[in-house]
Order: sequence, then C-alpha cells, then structure tokens
Amino acid sequence: MANNSPALTGNSQPQHQAAAAAAQQQQQCGSGGTTKPAVSGKQGNVLPLWGNEKTMNLNPMILTNILSSPYFKVQLYELKTYHEVVDEIYFKVTHVEPWEKGSRKTAGQTGMCGGVRGVGTGGIVSTAFCLLYKLFTLKLTRKQVMGLITHTDSPYIRALGFMYIRYTQPPTDLWDWFESFLDDEEDLDVKAGGGCIMTIGEMLRSFLTKLEWFSTLFPRIPVPVQKNIDQQIKTRPRKIKKDGKEGTEEIDRHAERRRSRSPRRSLSPRRSPRRSRSRSHHREGHGSSSFDRELEREKERQRLEREAKEREKERRRSRSIDRGLERRHSRSRERHRSRSRSRDRKGDRRDRDREREKENERGRRRDRDYDKERGNDREKERSRERSKERRSRATKSAAHLETKEDLAHFVVCHVSAQSNRMAGAPVKFLSVLGFSLICLKMVGSTKTAPKIPTIDQAYSKISNSITVEWATVPGATSYLLTAKDGNTVIETTVANSPGTVTGLKAATLYQITVRSISPAGRSQASPPKQAKTVLAAPILQVSSPSSDSILVQWEAVYMAIGFSVSIMQANGLGRIWKENTTNTSLTFTSLDSGTLYTIKAYAWNANGTPGDDSTCNQRTSPGTPENIQVSFDSGALKASVSWAPTEGAFNYTVMALSDSSRLSCSTAFSSCTIYSLQCGTKYLISVSASNDAGSSRSTSAVTLKTVACAPGRVAIQEDPPGHLSVAWSNVDLGDYYVAFVKSDDGLEVHCNTSLTQCNFLSECGFTYFISVFAYNKAGQSPLGDVFNYTTAPCCPSDINPVLVSSDRVEIVWSPVRGAELYETKAVDGFNVVECNDTAPACTLSALECDTKYNITVYSFSEVRGSNTSCTSQFITTAPCSPEIKNISKDDFSMINVRWRSTNDEATYTVTAQGEKGWHQCSSTGESCTLGGLPCGSVFSVTAVAETPAGRSLPSYSVPLETAPCCSASLTVTQVTQSVINVSWTVGTGALTYVTVLQSHTGQSKCHTHQNHCLLGCITCGINYSVAVKAVSATGLTADCAYQSYSSSACCPLGVKLYRLGPNGIRIHWQASRGSANYSTDLYGSKGIFTCAPSAGLSFCDVTEIPCGDVYTVMVSPVAETGLKLTFCPKKIYSVTCSGSTLGMVIYRGKRNVE
Repeated sequence: MANNSPALTGNSQPQHQAAAAAAQQQQQCGSGGTTKPAVSGKQGNVLPLWGNEKTMNLNPMILTNILSSPYFKVQLYELKTYHEVVDEIYFKVTHVEPWEKGSRKTAGQTGMCGGVRGVGTGGIVSTAFCLLYKLFTLKLTRKQVMGLITHTDSPYIRALGFMYIRYTQPPTDLWDWFESFLDDEEDLDVKAGGGCIMTIGEMLRSFLTKLEWFSTLFPRIPVPVQKNIDQQIKTRPRKIKKDGKEGTEEIDRHAERRRSRSPRRSLSPRRSPRRSRSRSHHREGHGSSSFDRELEREKERQRLEREAKEREKERRRSRSIDRGLERRHSRSRERHRSRSRSRDRKGDRRDRDREREKENERGRRRDRDYDKERGNDREKERSRERSKERRSRATKSAAHLETKEDLAHFVVCHVSAQSNRMAGAPVKFLSVLGFSLICLKMVGSTKTAPKIPTIDQAYSKISNSITVEWATVPGATSYLLTAKDGNTVIETTVANSPGTVTGLKAATLYQITVRSISPAGRSQASPPKQAKTVLAAPILQVSSPSSDSILVQWEAVYMAIGFSVSIMQANGLGRIWKENTTNTSLTFTSLDSGTLYTIKAYAWNANGTPGDDSTCNQRTSPGTPENIQVSFDSGALKASVSWAPTEGAFNYTVMALSDSSRLSCSTAFSSCTIYSLQCGTKYLISVSASNDAGSSRSTSAVTLKTVACAPGRVAIQEDPPGHLSVAWSNVDLGDYYVAFVKSDDGLEVHCNTSLTQCNFLSECGFTYFISVFAYNKAGQSPLGDVFNYTTAPCCPSDINPVLVSSDRVEIVWSPVRGAELYETKAVDGFNVVECNDTAPACTLSALECDTKYNITVYSFSEVRGSNTSCTSQFITTAPCSPEIKNISKDDFSMINVRWRSTNDEATYTVTAQGEKGWHQCSSTGESCTLGGLPCGSVFSVTAVAETPAGRSLPSYSVPLETAPCCSASLTVTQVTQSVINVSWTVGTGALTYVTVLQSHTGQSKCHTHQNHCLLGCITCGINYSVAVKAVSATGLTADCAYQSYSSSACCPLGVKLYRLGPNGIRIHWQASRGSANYSTDLYGSKGIFTCAPSAGLSFCDVTEIPCGDVYTVMVSPVAETGLKLTFCPKKIYSVTCSGSTLGMVIYRGKRNVE
C-alpha cells in the first residue's frame, strides 16, 4: 500500500556517507557528543600540510608504486569527492598494510606482526595506501578529517584518517589529535591476509611510539617531541575493565560493532548487517523494538562469531601447511641443487603445479564460504519475512476483538497453538512469547477505539486531490483518509476536517473512506463515498511570434471537449481577452510590444465542468529601435552605435554586414561599440531589440564607410644614386596619399599626392623608414607596413698607404657611413689581389715587386651590397731585391762587391755587418768598394735597392772573412845553445801560427796553435831572421812579422884549473866563435868566486880562494848586452891544500855537473 509520508521516502545515499555528514554537521553545530581533540593553534577549517606537499612524506618506493598503480590511475581517478572516497574505503579496504599479501618477499625479515621493518622490498601496493594518497590529493579540511576519525561504519575508515594525520600533520600536534582515542577499544585486523588484530588505541600508541609500520617508516618525530609523547603515554596507562558483567557487555558491543562494520561480512550495501543495525537503532529510538528481534540479533551474532572462529582456524591451518610446504621445498632444493638442469626444470614445474593446486583449493574454499554466507543471508531474510507475516496476521485478528476478555482469550489460544507447533524449538517459542507479552499489554489497557466518522461530502477542485469533509469524532486525535481506485490505495493522515488526499490521478473516480485515530487505536472505515477528480490543467507552451502577438499551444487533455484561454497584462492594466476553442492552439494579436502578459487556460468536460487551470506569463517581443546614430573611430577601427530605447527590450544586438564579414555586439543599454572593423570596407549597420520572447525586426540599415586600408605593394628604388623613388598600389575608398620618409638621423620629409608615386633626395649610407597612408573623409588609414630602405654606403676618400714594400702594401682610411665591410682590390693587368675586412685598414700581400697597381677600396653593406662608384689610386711597390754576384779583394783591406741591377733608377746600398760593426758603400751602378774592414773579422754582406716607391728587401747575404790580425809583439829567447823559444801575442781571427827561423846555413820551422814555439838545431854565433804567419780557421794567412836574431856565442871548451899558489887558481879555456867576453863563476861551500878576463883573453885568475873544498866551475860567454849565458856546462873541481906545485892541473872525477 502506497504511503506519502516523507519519513518513508527511499534514500539512495550510503549509510556510512550519511554518518560522515552527520559527524560533520555535529561538529558544525558544536555538539558535545563527539570527542574532538584540542587543536590549539589551528584556526578555521583549513588544515595545513606539514613536510613535503607533493609526496605526503611517503616512502619513495611506495609512492612510485601508487602513482603507477592501475587502480589509482584508473578507478580512483573517477572519484572526485570526499564522500565517494569514503564509500570506496568502506567497500575495498580490509587491512592497512602498505603491500598486498604475497606480493613481496619477506623471508628472513622480522618486524611488526611478521612484516618487514624499515623500507620494504616492494610489491603490489595496497588499496589502503592508494586511498590514503587519494585523500591527500583532495586536501582534506579539518572537519573532513574529524569525520574520518569519528566515523561509525568501519574501523578502516578511522584507521586511514589517523594514518593521514600521522603522515601530514606536525609532530607537535600529534598528541592533541590522538590523546582522546588512546583508550578506544574498537579493534581491527591491520595485516594483509589477517592475523594481527589490535584496537584503535593500540594502533595509535604504535603510531606515537614506533617509527616502523610494517614495511615502511612514518615521518620521524623530533627527539624532544618524542620524549614528551613518551612521558605523557607513561602517565596514562591503558584502561582495562575488570568488572565481569560490564566487560562482557563491552566485548559483545565491540564484537558486534566490529562485525557490522567489516565490509567482508556483507554482500552488498543494502543487505549489510551494518546497515540493518543502523536502521534498527533508528527504530529503537522511536520505541518499536521487540523481544523476538533481539533474540534473532543475538543468534545472528553468535553464528557470525562461530564462523569467524572457523575461518581463523582455517587460515592458521592453511598458513601452517604453506610453511610446511615451504620448508620441504627449501630442503628439497638444497638436496637437489647439484643435480642436472633438466631435473631442476621438472622440480620447478612440480612446484608450480602444487602452487596452482593450493591456489585453486583456496579459491574453492572462498567460494564455499561465500555460498555459505549467501545461504545464511537468504535463510535469515526468509525467517524475517515469515515472522513479519505472522505478526501481521495476529495483529489483524486482534484488531477485530471487541472486549479485553476476547483479546486475552486470543492471546492464550495463539500462544498455545504456537507452542504446540514449535515443540522442541525453544528459541522460536521465545519469539512467540515476546509477541504475546505485547498483546497482554494491550489487554491491560482500559481505553477503547474511537467511533467511526461519517463523511459529509467529498469533492475535487484540483486534478490531483480530493477534499473530504466529515463530522468530528470525540476523542480522535487524527484521521486517516483513504482513496481507492481499483488496486491503488492512497492514504493520508490529517488532524481534522476538512482533509485533502493528494497524489491522485486526474479525471478519475475514487472511493473515499475515513478512519478516526486515538491513543487507544483506530476505528473501522467509514461508509465509502465516491468523488471524481477534475480534468487536468492543460500544459501550456507560449511564444511571441511578433512584437504584437502571442501564440498559446497545449496538448490534448484527457476527457476534455473544449478549452478556455484568457490573457491580460501582468500589471493589471488594460482589458482582458478571453477565447473559447476546441483546438489546441490560439493566437492573440494587436498586443502591445515588449509587454508582459498573463495567460490562463483550463479545459471542460462534456458536462461543462471546468478542470484545473494553468497559468503562465509571456512577454511580447520588443519593437524595432529607432533614431540610429553611428560614430566611427578611425584610429581603433571601431564604430559606436546608439539608438532610442525600446519598451520591453532586455537586450539589443547591433549587426554590421559587409561583403566579406559579419560583426555584431550585444548590450542591455542604448549604445554599443563594434570592434575589429575592416579598413576599406562599406558596412550596413542595423539594430534589433530582444527579450525573453524573441527579437524585433532589424532597423533600416545605415551605411558606414571605414577608412581606406594602408597602401600595399610598396616599391622603393634608388636610381640614380641620390634619388629615391617610392611607389605603391591604389586602394579602395582612398582619396589621396601621403608618403613619409624618415632617415635614421631623425630628419623626416613627406609627399602629398593623389598619384601612386613620390620622389625624394637621398644620401649614401642612410637608412630611410618609409610609410604610406591613404586618406578619405573617415580619416587616415591604419598604419601599414613600415619599410626601410638603406642606400649604398659611402666610399672612402682618404686612402693613405702607411707601408709599401716589395710584396706588401698597407693602407688605411677613415670609416664611412653605412659601410659594414670594405673590399680592397689591387689590379695589375690581369692579376687581382683582394682584401676584405670590417676595419678601415687593409694589407695587400703577395704582390709583385717594382710593379704599379691600381688599388680601389669599395664600401659594402649587407642590405645594399658594394658601392661600385668608388675611385681608385695607383701605388707602385718597392723595387726587387738585388742579387750579389761576387766579392773580390784588392788588397788586405779593400773589398769590391758586384751585383745584378733590376732597376736603373734605384740606388743600391751594400752593407757588411759584423761583430765589430757595419760598413757600407752605395752606388747607382752594379758595384762598390768597401774599405777599412778590420782584420780577423767575419761579415755578412747584403745589398738593398731603394727608389721613391720604397725600399726593397735585402738580398741574400754573402759571408766575408778578413785575414787574421798579426801579433802585436814577438819575443825570441835562447833556451839552450842550440834551442830558442819564439813567443808572440795572439792576433784576432788567428787559429794557428807558423814560425820560420832562417839563416845562410838553413831554416827551422814550427806550426802551432799556441802563442809560442821552440826551435832547435840552432848554430851558436850565427845571425838569423825570424818570421811569424797567422792562419785563420778557413785557411786565410797573414804574413805578420820579420825580425833578425843572432844566436848566442858558443860555450868555451877545454876549461882547466891551474894552481897559482896556496890560495890562487887560474881558470883557462879555449875561446869560442862569436864571443869576445867571458865570465867565470866558482861555486863552493865556502862562497862564490867570480872573475872576468880582459877582452881577448882566454883565462882568468882567482886569488884568495880557500883550499880543501870542491868547486863547481862554469865559464859563460857574455853578450854585447851584458847578458851572461847560463846554459854552458859546469865542471866540478876539488882544490886540496896538499902540494904547492905551481901550474899543477887540478882534476877530480867528473867533468860536468849532472
């Protein structure tokens, strides 16, 4: 049976989403029912982020896997709102570990609940962490985060909320967020695959005291903050309830809460035990709970607990089998590691088959569990339907009993019958007993149901409702109106008469009944009364086809044979037009333009009864605007259009039409500006008004001629140089033209003409900026292209050769205007030498010597090229280098140099350059003589030719060596009677010397590199001539010195001693050749005794000489110079004292002294 009560209207919003919204609303209204952390310092609803605002402080490996996950990129991308993500968490999250079970290797690693400590080895990122990062991308507000952590549907929603806080909030605020939840006893399984159950409070304590969370790390908490948190946790230990009864109730409540919130326990959101729990709480709040529902809920809770325990045992047994298989596989792999490769492959295939079998077994086990849960849910649903049906039948039966005794009898009979049918089923009997208690409560009531009301009349004014009037029943608090049409029944509860039943069908006959309701119950239905709803109102569609008419259209109405339509101005002024018709359309004409009209229409049936009416408003379209004014702005190419306002116009549209374009502008005012007009175009301007009914006719077009376009195809020529010609093409709507020419030094000239060409004077090296404008009555054309024309650069006029040589010419000049590059050419007949440079200087190399060149410097610019009008200049290179043919020597110091002449007008200069200086001679012929060259020197002889054009390069040098210098002095020394020593000073340039001693008896020669020489075989007492020659390293000889030399006298022979007396001795000898004077020396131990004979004598006497001594006697010739020879032989004599014979020869042993 249909019910129009808003409380029973279906709602498709998920229950947990509504809970989240309720939690937020509760915070907004300041309700004290929700625990809220003290968030000191956090003002407003904006929740700032801490740390990295891009990575959420996640481990890079986890973040990389999240961003590359298809689940995150595809499915979560479609979730745009906070509530959609909360729904996804409710349905998809079953743990809060970073990685899915079995997707990473954890062998040999330990940590929380068997997870990996620190940074994990990676795998398939979990759904929980994908959704956690999705929440981060939404930039949650503080109210949304509070909605997560206080959510009542699933502990995993709360867990992700707390984890969001741990990752994104400052460490100093974590205690304020978590403090109120540290004793929260709601538990959840945090591990992938199950096996690590902890409460919310335990999880938060782990968040605050441990850095690790399975295979990842939380952001590090600073040491001072961590110490403060540890100290506060120590001061508040966990609260453990010791009372048995209270503890049992708490455990039961949390167990039921955990089961109802777990998404794995329900097959769909509509059949979830969690949702039925939420709705039952709503009903209990209104006092409609019963004992049998409580029994069913307790039974369902116990069944679910048993199934959870069985699944937990099955999971443990499966893990034990897996661990055993893994250990056996490890031992098998260790034993067979050394086997062949083929056996390894077979073992691997067996392992894969075994793994597939295990996976298939797990799948079959999950399917059995799933089918079992579905069967239990279907059985539960059928049980509820049967219980509801029994209660409905019992209630209907009890409602017809008149007295309390009849009701009590019915209860006893019903209980007995139910107890007999449910023998052996105590649980079902308890349900019946609960219902019986309710019935007994009704029996105990002393109140009776109210009387049956009587309907006075029922009528319809609106097509979907019937109004009922009846007499008031004493004691009735409300009335239930029922309208029945065949199988359709519509009920409405009203407070008093009259009452209206709504939601009915038009032109339909209904049976109307009324029941009175009081606290004791409700009465029987009143006698029915028939009433028929009126015709439905026609659905109008109105429009204004013109400014003075309105067209009304509607669809045919059921049971209608005619229609009545009326129209009047909405402001109530003017008259009312009313028309009757059997058609479904009607047009009203001769209306005011731009005026709002109200149209009302209704249908009538065959009895002439009018039906429900329909009213709508329609405005006529506005009239055509008048008094059009157009103002053109030539600079901006826009036109301002104005007009007189039109009644009822909401908007105006201005159209500007030309042959090639269509422009418009819209406004709500009486003027508008059209932009982007085209130059040289004739436009037709029209204005139309519009409102919600449509547009008016356009006004008569106004012609607008815009300014002419800028002239195109501008051609610039400079012919001849200094004359600039500017030409352009003719343009539409152009009356005359003005050409502006502005040089880059700021000087500007212009030309006004009706033709398409102007001539200007120009200068070299300038850049001219040229623009051409067309003019008409509308003004100046827009600025077109600005052309620049650069004239040819100026020519250099002060070319100055700074260096001219035999093969090279260096020239400089002053920079000229407009030149970017200079091209220098030197032409000699058919030979051309070029030089290009940006500097105002050039060096022409590889030229021919003693040649006349025609040299021209051209200025060049990239835009205009070379200026070929520059003048040339003739420059002759220096003469060629002469060639020395030979060098001859006239005598010791005169050198004659000869060369080959190449230029008759040249003066030649010969230079001999040596270590001691240079010597020159000049001549216009082919030879010259160098004199006064020093001896013993080496010179480099070159020749240079010089003309007015320049100086040639020196010729190739020819070496010149002079004879060595003679010795400055010569000394001859007698060494022995037959040997002399000749010595001399060293002369410059001499390497060796030749000494010659010449006499009539022969010569003696010595060749040495020293400055002295010993000559032997000298005959004593003979006159010799001494000559010395100096010889250089190259063999040049200088006859240096000639000197006469007389050899020393010969030593005397036959030296004898005679005794003259006791103390006297005579020394006697034979006179030698060449000497007339002698000197005698006696050397003894007692003294030296000397005697000199008179000239011509050959003896000498020594008196008073002691006897008894041995004397050495030497007789030496004395030269004319008085020099006594010392090389004569010495003889030893012993003079004894015995004997006194005069003339006795004294002799002893040896003749000469050795």
